[in-house]
Amino acid sequence: MLNHIQYNKLFRQKFRRAYDEIELLEEKIYETKGVIFVSHRYTKDQLLNSKHVYKLFAIAEKIGSDAMNWYQRGQLPDWAQEKYLKQRDKVERRFERVRSRIEARPQTWWENVRSGYMKFVRKVMGLLPLLRKSIGGGKAPKLLSDGKAPKLLK
Repeated sequence: MLNHIQYNKLFRQKFRRAYDEIELLEEKIYETKGVIFVSHRYTKDQLLNSKHVYKLFAIAEKIGSDAMNWYQRGQLPDWAQEKYLKQRDKVERRFERVRSRIEARPQTWWENVRSGYMKFVRKVMGLLPLLRKSIGGGKAPKLLSDGKAPKLLK
């Protein structure tokens, strides 16, 4: 059985990979692209659903599974389990801070403009079926060979 120092070192080493994934995710939060039309390289959804988050959860799950197996076999004393829980809580708090920063990240000027434009386009596209029904009886008018739409007859 390991002593206090060895368990501390063991859990620090195991959780180091989790911290590495959090740091990689954190580096991407404010990455931008473009010169005039500057936008964030990754959307909030892309960051929160990135491979780093999945790896982080997989690492944490593996460490938790190992700790539970060791504890059930009597290889992990109560005090060492407390060390594991403290390390796990530190990782969770760190990830939560990064997740909060992602959620609170302000949009760039261009992202604000583009967002407003896209809302307008979606609104217009949502009204098109209604407009088409009121003009052509539910069918879009066919184009003539010269590319112009025929006049509607009453």
